[in-house]
Amino acid sequence: MIRGKVKPYTVHRGERTFSIHLEDTFGGHDFRTLEQAAISDWVDEQLEFGAAPTSIRHRHGLLSSVVKHGQQRLRLRPDNPCALTELPELSAGASQARQVRFFSKVSGRCSAPA
Repeated sequence: MIRGKVKPYTVHRGERTFSIHLEDTFGGHDFRTLEQAAISDWVDEQLEFGAAPTSIRHRHGLLSSVVKHGQQRLRLRPDNPCALTELPELSAGASQARQVRFFSKVSGRCSAPA
């Protein structure tokens, strides 16, 4: 992959995530006046709607990368208000459950020598 090139499917996923989860809240917002409080309110709304902490973190990551691009490359604002957002904690149980599922699949593929 060439540095700086993004695969088409990655662009599609980002656009889809933005249109489904971010556009209603941030799409019509003036980029230069976006405040950390608005982002925190959005995180709280996502939690109230039952979104998983991992999903919120991924969506926030997309928003943060867009704002970072506007801040650093386009010089549209001096800061990134996403950097101050308190995100929901990932539960240790969910992480352990993923590991158990992964190792169960892996061990099922491996067999002891006869």
